[in-house]
Amino acid sequence: VTPSFLLLPEGAEIESTPKDGRAMISASSPPSFSTTIIKVIYNAPTGAMKLSLTPEIEQRIADQLNQGHYQSAHEVILAALELLDQRQQYLTELRQEIAINTTQIEQGQVIDGEQVCAHILNRLHNFFSTR
Repeated sequence: VTPSFLLLPEGAEIESTPKDGRAMISASSPPSFSTTIIKVIYNAPTGAMKLSLTPEIEQRIADQLNQGHYQSAHEVILAALELLDQRQQYLTELRQEIAINTTQIEQGQVIDGEQVCAHILNRLHNFFSTR
């Protein structure tokens, strides 16, 4: 099940969640991102997740909102998660390349450093001579 996230300011609670997945929210005061705690709740078989943010993290989210980069705290968190996914994908690909290169080195499939430098210099020379 893919979690769906809902940001609630401090004091807000979910009254009910109908079958369509929409949450009915009540709050004792108008929503504000200046509160010290934002609850992140998702519907999953294990229950609800609650996350307390430090004032520093909350300020970073508020800064992004105030600068106009994002329209909501949800967008800020989603962008951060997307960057985290990209970083993890990059690291996975990098580890795979390292494993392949390590195997090639172990099998003696290497090129002398001077040959590599000569090849690079030749390509640079060809590149700049055609301009």
